[in-house]
Amino acid sequence: MELELSWRVRPGRECRNWWCREDRVARMVKSREGKDGHVTQCLRCATTQSKLWRKANPDRARATKRGWYRRNRRKVLDRNAAYRNRDPEAYRLWLKSYWAANPERMRQAQQVRRARKANATVERFKDTEIFERDGYVCYICTRLTDPSSPPHTPLRTVLEHRIPLKRGGDHSRANCATACWECNSHKGQMTDTEFLALIAF
Repeated sequence: MELELSWRVRPGRECRNWWCREDRVARMVKSREGKDGHVTQCLRCATTQSKLWRKANPDRARATKRGWYRRNRRKVLDRNAAYRNRDPEAYRLWLKSYWAANPERMRQAQQVRRARKANATVERFKDTEIFERDGYVCYICTRLTDPSSPPHTPLRTVLEHRIPLKRGGDHSRANCATACWECNSHKGQMTDTEFLALIAF
């Protein structure tokens, strides 16, 4: 009997969810508050419950995550640096393959980084949200853009800041619009008002 209980929770300490029959100690959530270092909930049920809560409360989940990161920033940075330094070449290859598989996330990360370097206000949104709002139409020349075009082609869909970040603009939905690559490259660091006045002549 002692051998049986050595790898199982003692009687009355099974997972508290009625549909779950898990009773192994190794599968229980660890906690300092529990009498034997565990609580009456298995890891599988706790993970499922956590995912459902994060889906139902995205703003609170994001705030909780950011608060934890602020409190543990140095620990996270040290852990990440140690991981990168263990095998720098393997890390570079992984990073390259990740960005190749997730180009939209790469663009968003670069935009947020540029905005933060310019001390601009940063809103979290996807480029496609702005493109769909504007119907993929360039707000400067009113031509229909194509997101599937190769990079640096005239009608490639790009995200444009009406007031550039270096001129004090924000990375926000109100300051962002859909543009074609040609107009975006010609506009440069001008505001939309300055550029429209320039091409009017």
